[in-house]
Amino acid sequence: MIAWLFRVFLSLLVRLIPAIIGIRYWDRYKREERAFIILLGYDIIGIIIGAFLAYYYQNNIVMSHIYSIVEVSLLSIFFKTYISSISAKQILSWFPFVYAVFNIIMIVVFTGVFNDNPVGNAIEALFTIVFGSIVLSQIASEDENFIRQGHFWIITGLLSFYLLNIGYLTMSYWLIATDSTLTMGLHTVLTYSFYVVNMFYALGLWLIARERKQKNNR
Repeated sequence: MIAWLFRVFLSLLVRLIPAIIGIRYWDRYKREERAFIILLGYDIIGIIIGAFLAYYYQNNIVMSHIYSIVEVSLLSIFFKTYISSISAKQILSWFPFVYAVFNIIMIVVFTGVFNDNPVGNAIEALFTIVFGSIVLSQIASEDENFIRQGHFWIITGLLSFYLLNIGYLTMSYWLIATDSTLTMGLHTVLTYSFYVVNMFYALGLWLIARERKQKNNR
C-alpha cells in the first residue's frame, strides 16, 4: 500500500512541475501552447481519478480511453502552431473527430470499456510520431539554434515517449494475458519515461516563457 501511494505521489509530482510552470507563465503562451498546458492539467486529474478507480474498483482503464481522445484533440491544436502545410493543418482539423468516433465504436463494440484499446492506442501513437516528426523537422530547418527553442524540447518529449512505448501501448492487450514478466518490464519503461519526458515539457515551457519575456523587454 505504501509503495503504491509513493508511486502515485511521484507520478503526480513529475507531472506537476511542467503544469505549474505553464500556469505560472500562462499569459506568455499562445492559444495553441495553452492547449498543451491544459493537456498536462487533464493528465494530473486523470492520475488522481485513475488512482481512486484502481484502488476501489481495480480497473482505471476508462481514464486511458478518455485521455486518448483528449490528447489527440489538444495535440492537434498544439501542432497547428508549427506546421505551415495547409493540407496538414486541414488533417489536424478533422482528424480528432474521426479518431473520437472510431475509438468509441472500438470500445463499445469490440474491446469493452474496461479493457485496453490497442488499435486506438496504435493510431494515437502513430499520429503523435508522424506530426511530431513534421513539426520537429520544421523547427530544425528554421532555426540553427533549435536546441534552445522550447518547442523543440516539448516535441522531443512527445516523440521520445511514443517511440519508446508504442510496442507496449499496442500489445499490452495481448501481453497481459500471455507474458506477465514482459508486460511488467515494458510497463516499467512506460513509467520511467513519463518522468523523463515531463522534465522535457518543463524545460520547453520555461524556455518559451523566457523567450517571450525577452521579446517584450526589447
